[in-house]
Amino acid sequence: MIKLKNWKRLIAVSKFTLTRGYSYCSTALIGVIGATSIKPYLDQYIELRLWVLILLAVAGFMFIGLLDRVFNILGEEQSYLTERNKTMMEGLYKK
Repeated sequence: MIKLKNWKRLIAVSKFTLTRGYSYCSTALIGVIGATSIKPYLDQYIELRLWVLILLAVAGFMFIGLLDRVFNILGEEQSYLTERNKTMMEGLYKK
């Protein structure tokens, strides 16, 4: 349980929770937005149902996420964030 007097922690946990929820929802919704945006242009050449375009968009996101894992981009980001976090660095390299 987070105490209200620890307001920085409360903000950090709330931000993290909101970001995680946003990432799950935005994956599906960005597929809908993208699919509805390009559907009128694609209908001239090929007729695809909207749900097929949404699935293609989500599959594209998964593919990019897979490339992110293969090339360990997340690990590099976390290393960078650790280096930028003074408190973490002091804890790691305490003398």
